[in-house]
Amino acid sequence: ATLSADSPAQRELSKRPARSVIGASKVALAEGLANTPPLEVLELKGITGKLSEANPLKINVKNVDKDDHVIALQYDEKSGLYFPVGRSVDGVIHITETPQNEVGEAGVVTRSLLGTAKILFQKLILSKLTGEYEYPLLRMAAFPKNEAGQFVDENFTYVNDTKAIESAIESAENIVLFVHGLIGDTGEMTKSMIRAKKKEKPLIENYQLVLTFDYESVSTSIEQTAADLKEKLEAIGLVAGHGRKLDIICHSMGGLVSRHFIEKLEGNQVVTRLIQLGTPNMGSEAAQLVDVVKTYSMLAVNGLPALAPWMTPLTVFANYLVKNIQVTVNQLKPTSDFFKKLNDGSDPGIPYHIIAGNTKLIKKTYPKETTFIQKVLSNLKAQGFYQGADQWLFKTDNDLAVRTESAKGIAGKEKRTPLITEVEIGNDHLSFFYKPEGLKALVDVIYGKKI
Repeated sequence: ATLSADSPAQRELSKRPARSVIGASKVALAEGLANTPPLEVLELKGITGKLSEANPLKINVKNVDKDDHVIALQYDEKSGLYFPVGRSVDGVIHITETPQNEVGEAGVVTRSLLGTAKILFQKLILSKLTGEYEYPLLRMAAFPKNEAGQFVDENFTYVNDTKAIESAIESAENIVLFVHGLIGDTGEMTKSMIRAKKKEKPLIENYQLVLTFDYESVSTSIEQTAADLKEKLEAIGLVAGHGRKLDIICHSMGGLVSRHFIEKLEGNQVVTRLIQLGTPNMGSEAAQLVDVVKTYSMLAVNGLPALAPWMTPLTVFANYLVKNIQVTVNQLKPTSDFFKKLNDGSDPGIPYHIIAGNTKLIKKTYPKETTFIQKVLSNLKAQGFYQGADQWLFKTDNDLAVRTESAKGIAGKEKRTPLITEVEIGNDHLSFFYKPEGLKALVDVIYGKKI
């Protein structure tokens, strides 16, 4: 094992990936001598055993605290990409992937005992996920305007004041509520109100009020979160017969929270329509979520701008899984009791719109990015982190987290009135609210374009 400061990995990192990760900073593993820079790169040679979650290489670093979230990255000089090979558990770095894998002919992974893995640690600062406020939170989003009354950027602030929210409701005819999924919060979702446009007019102009619902998504059951949502809405006057239009736009597991509220807690008397993006309506292969998290972490750290804000939530989520706080993860399994009760064929009698992702369509949708994404996925397969979601995890079309079929899989949908509308687009699971295809689908659904 060798510590160094100046290396290909360090030089490359300063150019590209790390600065695209929000809230990330490099960890100095040791101080430099005299006036030399701190040592931030660890080189490991000759690892002969197979590392795994159950059999990690553990590294203690003095300046990593128990509550810090750290990911270890391997820099691949051939591809110019970084791959996550481990993370911190209670302040100790666990290297769980054998880092010196090399790709031989025909993509076959070979193991060189003389290979060198340059691993650089990234310390993620938890700004939104440190328990500074209590869950669940129903808030209002306030967007800034310029002197001409136009929305000038994506910046917004959360308003917690209940009286201010109640006052806004009184003067609102159209209201939209965002509900996030298992990973992340409503921050980036809400910005789609400015990003998504119809004839240069941002989507927010279709609504007089934007509400957000943020909740603890790992150790609280979906049913409880749905009950909390109902309680929060009632507290601000959004009850049965409130006389306004209320759209719910939900991502991933947020769609299941919303469905349970609408279908099991009489939310159909409160909500006008439901818009789902990437919701696993028939469940997801939750047992493999660690692999999904690794995939997205790798994409984010290599500078895919749309995924950069998800870096910290992804790492935190991975640590939760390691500590076995998996109430909702277990509920997401296709065979769970939750889905048996939810998918009973009942009809809530309000419009549902489903936007499902399919990564096989990305090539047609984003030709400029295809080369990069294909390169990333190819390297992921070669490194053994992600052997192809369509081959061994989902075995069918998917968005890298949810099977496309599952997103569309609401029992009894053919008998519903009105019928559920569906659209399948070239998107991965975390990019619905960034990429043009996802934003366009959102606009089409909201403005009623036939899909």
